[in-house]
Amino acid sequence: MWFHIPPDHINRSIAGALEPVADMIVQPPQVDLQLKWYGLPLVRAEAGEALAGRMTVLPASVQQNVPAWSLFGIFFIVLPMAGAFIQERINGTHQRLLAMPVCYLTLVSGRIFAYMGIGVVPCTLIGCTGKWILPLWGTPSLEMGGCAA
Repeated sequence: MWFHIPPDHINRSIAGALEPVADMIVQPPQVDLQLKWYGLPLVRAEAGEALAGRMTVLPASVQQNVPAWSLFGIFFIVLPMAGAFIQERINGTHQRLLAMPVCYLTLVSGRIFAYMGIGVVPCTLIGCTGKWILPLWGTPSLEMGGCAA
């Protein structure tokens, strides 16, 4: 599919755009659009598959959903952590923590490592569920890296 805009239409558009300042311009510019590619499409779009025939194994629902649910679980760990930082500032706890003789980076990294440790638990449980429990219910087992093109 391609679009063709005739040169006289472009010249009329340029003249219309320059109309407010036409008294300052002696001669409105005329664009010479007789180019070699006149009549050929500027952009050609074709519909097709990106990896037609190159995928050896299509990913099963387990390979798609188990990592998605892991990220979903991590998201719900990060939200309370961000809320805790905001509540510290609202309650004034942040000022008291800054008064402690400890580097602020130590305080922040301690909280981040604690929440990261909490986040590892659901990821591990969801991964183990995909690997060993879901196959008991008739789904394929979770195979990490088994869907490469």
